[in-house]
Amino acid sequence: MKNFNNYKPKILIRVILGLTAIVFLLTQILLSNSSFTLDVLLKEIFKALVPTGIILGIFEYYNKNLWKYPILNKLIQVPNIEGSYYGNLISTYRDTENHPITKECVIEIKQTGTDFIIYGYYACDDEKKASSISESLSYSLISEGKDKLELAYYYVNRPQKPSDKYGELNQHNGSGILSWNTLNSDAIAIEYYNKDRNSKGHIQLTKISTDLKGEFYRPI
Repeated sequence: MKNFNNYKPKILIRVILGLTAIVFLLTQILLSNSSFTLDVLLKEIFKALVPTGIILGIFEYYNKNLWKYPILNKLIQVPNIEGSYYGNLISTYRDTENHPITKECVIEIKQTGTDFIIYGYYACDDEKKASSISESLSYSLISEGKDKLELAYYYVNRPQKPSDKYGELNQHNGSGILSWNTLNSDAIAIEYYNKDRNSKGHIQLTKISTDLKGEFYRPI
């Protein structure tokens, strides 16, 4: 069986639709018994592109919005876990007083029918704003299905300001494995590895909203 995981799904669909329009146009030209004037050619191009544009527009809207609805998600093989999750990070890395680092954090998952983007907002020193923000750069599904989901992702973490407790924060890269299942559908767990600090950690989170605020905040 051929594996299409290496393709970018949205771009692949656009290319297929575009090639369909081109083949349709060339077929009309080759099978036509009459000579093609510029006016006729423009009409044939219009006839080829309009259906393609409509189909592409429907797909884009479905991929962004409609796939989330139970009746319409039969084409999607992964569950909808989009939303904001609040929890605590526990790391093997130690602070200046040789204590394991713990932080409050909000993880936001932005999801479409073809993609996941994972954002992390990490607070320090009991403050209300994030001291660092992470963003996933790529991901790969490890296991999938309607009842469970496990994906590995690679991220970059960018500091927003120095921390009184942890000192100067540096930009770093790392990897994580996110797990979800229907036994506790409002929770996710993340095991991560920070290669620059050669440390690892665990994050246990509970869903607090379906909205994405793009910032750290504590649930009321």
